This record gives sequence, structure tokens and C-alpha cells, in this order.
Amino acid sequence: MKSDGMCVLLTGGGTGGHLYPALSLARHLRGRLQVVYVGHPDKIEGRVVPAEGIAFYPLVAVPFTVTPRRLPGFLWHFTRSLMQALRLVLRLRPALVVGFGGYVSLPVGLVARILGIPVVIHEQNTHGGLANRLLVRVGALAMTTFPNTKLPLSKIPSVVTGCPVRAEIGSLDPVTARQSLGLPRDKKICLVMGGSGGARFINETLLKMMSLTRHRNDWFFLHVTGQHYLEETREMVARLFPTESLQGRYRMEGYIEEIAQYYAAADLIVCRGGSATVNELLCAGLPALLIPSPNVTDNHQEGNARYLESLGAAEVMLEKAVTPESLYERITALLDHPEKLAIMAKNGRDNALGHKALATIEAVLRTHCPTLG
Repeated sequence: MKSDGMCVLLTGGGTGGHLYPALSLARHLRGRLQVVYVGHPDKIEGRVVPAEGIAFYPLVAVPFTVTPRRLPGFLWHFTRSLMQALRLVLRLRPALVVGFGGYVSLPVGLVARILGIPVVIHEQNTHGGLANRLLVRVGALAMTTFPNTKLPLSKIPSVVTGCPVRAEIGSLDPVTARQSLGLPRDKKICLVMGGSGGARFINETLLKMMSLTRHRNDWFFLHVTGQHYLEETREMVARLFPTESLQGRYRMEGYIEEIAQYYAAADLIVCRGGSATVNELLCAGLPALLIPSPNVTDNHQEGNARYLESLGAAEVMLEKAVTPESLYERITALLDHPEKLAIMAKNGRDNALGHKALATIEAVLRTHCPTLG
């Protein structure tokens, strides 16, 4: 494939947190610029990107390791991925490479820098991932989601752009959303979810907490279990409440596509601290009680959650301190004080960058690579 000098190569993936910001940018740019994507064929990008009609080029890469026993194998695979990336970059001849994190982006970014091609990275979390940190060290321009993102010092100052969030999030009417979803209009609704894949800990703790809420006829819990955990959560409900119906105060769903309606319908959310989620919460103006996952690289979810806490848009509970009783106390302290929820909602909206992120990112790319026009 030959390029006319207007080709933008996007790379990154392995998780939805890396992929979906890149996919949002691809949708935003295509039609005006030639957009291609390089990713791992067996990861999420290998399924999602081609389905979008975006030119996809596979590159097999492996996670970084310094374990002595695994180091020789890693070096062999990494050298192979560098050579594969070199062939792809020479073939595509992009004017600019934009990396969104994940180990597949590292060989592409390194090869581009060696060839003198401008590289820009986007970091979604408050603690920069390994690939992005290394690319910043070799001269990539960093775009960050948060002002306090930790990345190596660079001669090129990083730019805070936010992370792209769909326009409908934060724009829907709460009454209409509740009616559309079949939710009660006269109760305080707490949305509980563990991210796109769900979280067993949150599912179990919520259900154990439900026995403490029998007297709260003014509360309703909308529980998104994650598709993988749906059946086991149903079994848990049957085991914990064999003779008691939760109808009228609890509803369970495995997975939801149109999250904007759920955000609009809720008064409060209990969830993890993934970058995409916390950025959506700011745009939605939805007060949050965040329980960051302790099982992620560099504990980056806690960093994301603490940033929202510093804005006054969320409260944070570490998983090790969460019990059914403590969760009940924190939810009570929020749902029973609507004036506090209103302040948290305003703080979120006032600091939301997600709806402006794509325009800001495009402006940064065109400034950094003037040949884009």
C-alpha cells in the first residue's frame, strides 16, 4: 500500500481501555485522512477494528519480561516483532504514528522513531504504561487523559487532551431514561457494575449487603454483573434469598450496550476505576463510589479513582477495606444526602474533558505533524 503522505497509523490494544480511544480517533479522522491500524491479530483489536471497516495490519508481539528464564525467548520474539514492524512501516509509509498503549504499540513506535517518523502516544491512566513510557523516552509526544499523569521527563511537554467520550453520555434526560429502561421513577437508583468484564468481588459484596437494605423502600439497585458472572450471580441470589423476593428493589443484568441511558437513570454508581469509566462518569455528572481493582498493572485504577476524589466528584474505597457493612454505610452517606450528590455531579461536569477530547487530539496531531494539513 502506498501512502500520499497523509496516512495516520494507529496502534495499540490488548484491552478495551487501549483500543476504544484509538477506535474513536479512527472514526473521527477517516474520510478526511487515510487511517490504518496495526494490532495483535488475536487480541480484541483483531476482532473489532476490521469489523469497523478500518484497514487492519496484524503484528504479533509479546509482553515485556526481565525474568532470566524467559528473557532469551522474549528477546527473540521482540526482535521478530521489530522486523515485522519495520516491514509494515516501510510499506505503509505513514506521516504519523499514534500509539495508545499495550505491548503491540512498542515495536511500531520504536521503528517509526528510528525512521524519523513523528510518534504521538495517548496515555489513558494516571500512571503511564510501559510501552508509552519507553516511547516518551525516545522522543514521542505524550497526550494524557489527566493533568497528573506520571510519565518520564521529556524535552517535549505533554499535552492534556482527555479521553474521548461519546456525545450521548451526559446528554440524556433522567426521567426518559428511567422510563425507557423500565426503572422506578420515585426511588433513588444505585447502579453497580464491575467494568465490561464484571467483578466477582463487587457482585458478592453487593448481594451480601442487600440483606441490610430490606427497610430501604426508597432504594433500587441496578446490578450489571458482567456476562461471565451472570449465572453464578443468579445462583448466589437464589442461595442468599431462598424465600425472599428482591423484586421492586433490585434488578440484575449481565451486560449492557447503551451505557448512556443507565448513567442518566442513576443517582449514584458503585464501580471500578478504569480510565474509560471514570471519564464517562465525569461527562455524565454521575456521583461515584469507586472501588479500584487491585489486580491491574501499576495499580493504575487507584490513581484514576484518586484523581476523581481530588476533584470532589467521587469517593474511593479500597477493596481490602470493603465489607457488606462498610459498603452499606458509604452508600447511605451518599444516597441520603442529595445536596452532596449534587455537588459531586457538578464537580464532575466542570472537570470533564471527554466530549472535547477528539477535537483536542486532532489539533495536537496536526500541530506535531504539519504535513497532515
